[in-house]
Amino acid sequence: MEMTYWNGKETKDSKELSNKMVSIGYTENEVFNAYISLTKIYYDCYNNGGCNLDYDDYSNQSYLYELVERILNADIGIQFGEINLEEDVEELLEKLLTEDEDGDYIHLELLMDLAIKEICKKNTDFKKYSVWQNYDRQLLSYSEKNDKNWSEVSFGNQNDFESWTSHREKEWKFKVVR
Repeated sequence: MEMTYWNGKETKDSKELSNKMVSIGYTENEVFNAYISLTKIYYDCYNNGGCNLDYDDYSNQSYLYELVERILNADIGIQFGEINLEEDVEELLEKLLTEDEDGDYIHLELLMDLAIKEICKKNTDFKKYSVWQNYDRQLLSYSEKNDKNWSEVSFGNQNDFESWTSHREKEWKFKVVR
């Protein structure tokens, strides 16, 4: 079996991008958002066979379409051939799910290799917002906690950060500690 990102393949570039990943949402950097979108496609293909990328009953639009739009908007040099996204999202998904003899998604692997290489040529900087959560005790901290009961939750934009923390404080009654 060939090494894939799914089973442990790691490059200097993929590690650099992975270390910058946020826990929730997108960032204010379109190029990094393309990486987030690619990882969502990649994860869903390997974890769920791409079933969550199909049409969304609520928006009547494909989740894959939304993710691919973010990739194209970042202008990182990734093309999807002659596929018309408005009409042929299912065709794109079928191509991404083409397996080799080992069960690896060959087109998806090639897409990730190329995209990671191209993304790392561009500016991927953004401001990261973090909060630490102790879910069991319903606590939040805006300063780093290195205890095993605390986990960092990170965001790439201030609106997501404020919305998430406000909801925990006001609706779920999480207490903020130092």
